[in-house]
Amino acid sequence: MNTFSKKETKDYSDDELFSRVKNPKGLDKKRLTEIIDELEKRGHIEQVTNIENDLIRQYPIYSKFWNRVGAYLLDIIVLGAFGYILGLFLGDSFVQMGGQSLLVGFIISLIYFGLGNSKLFNGQTLGKRVVKLQVVDTNMDTLTISKSVLRALIYTVPYFFLNYKLAGWSEFSIPYLAKGILFLTFLILLPIHLILNTPTRQAIHDLIMGTYVISLEAYPRQQLAKSRSFPTLMTYGLAIVIFGLIIFMNLRNNETTGIVHQLKPIKEQIDKIDKVGYSSLIRSTSSMKKLGSDSYINKNEYMTLNIVLQNNLISNLRPDNIQDMDFVKEAVRIILDNYSGLDNLDYIQINLIYGYDIGISKSSKSLGFTDTIENWRGKVK
Repeated sequence: MNTFSKKETKDYSDDELFSRVKNPKGLDKKRLTEIIDELEKRGHIEQVTNIENDLIRQYPIYSKFWNRVGAYLLDIIVLGAFGYILGLFLGDSFVQMGGQSLLVGFIISLIYFGLGNSKLFNGQTLGKRVVKLQVVDTNMDTLTISKSVLRALIYTVPYFFLNYKLAGWSEFSIPYLAKGILFLTFLILLPIHLILNTPTRQAIHDLIMGTYVISLEAYPRQQLAKSRSFPTLMTYGLAIVIFGLIIFMNLRNNETTGIVHQLKPIKEQIDKIDKVGYSSLIRSTSSMKKLGSDSYINKNEYMTLNIVLQNNLISNLRPDNIQDMDFVKEAVRIILDNYSGLDNLDYIQINLIYGYDIGISKSSKSLGFTDTIENWRGKVK
């Protein structure tokens, strides 16, 4: 390659020039252009065009879908490893933060992707560096730090705030459910659709910011095409609205809506108990039918109460010990006093959980105990 670059392009034979065009790796864009111009000047226009078309198919400028997915998975592994190490030293602090601990992972991810995809690191996070991808703008330049951070915000916000607990919003509320539907649709459906189907392989954050993910192994004479985002965005914008309306109508018409409204105030009372970080209350049915028949072998109606603890109370605890804990008894008493559907329940299951979730890493320990309604009544007297 170095020997080739020492001579003027015009001093090489046609065969030598064609050999270099067919294998352009190692040539910078300027040198490759000189070779192609020289071959075209010598009258080989059709041959050069055919070679270019073959090279474009073989080495496309835009990242292939699975290469991009691979880069993202590698980045998730890197972030997960960093989060795990942080948890070894700061795990108890994350537990005390409760749902707000997601902000830790959010900030770390924003810094990682925001700086990694910027010109500071040549438009490459560690994952992109491994699979030889790069983030660039419409001029094929790497991004400024501010633009890269804004781009990262577009996909980190939905990921972390999908399960973020908003002050004053119950997990049973329509706004809370709508938030989940919107973020989940935005996070999963739109990026996958756009990477797979747009000519430029751009995800939603690329379309908004005018960026591209390109392959560093691409045929270097290619130019970026103008993205066509409007039809795709309109289609999926409509999909979000329709999906949201379907879920909303199902919630309005579902027979379990009354149960949800009953559970909300019960959960709110349990959340105020000392030692309880926060809780979730779920009314469920488990059943098993006979093979080839509509009759049930077994069918159980039950309530599950998950209590996320403020402190580690379960390290040396046995499942049977749960029923003797005062705050557990108080929580069960609230259920027994306030839930009108007790006669339909076969048992209540209590799960104690101690752990944290910072988005990029999580850790938890859990212990459960189940008993009948009658037995619980005797224990909480």
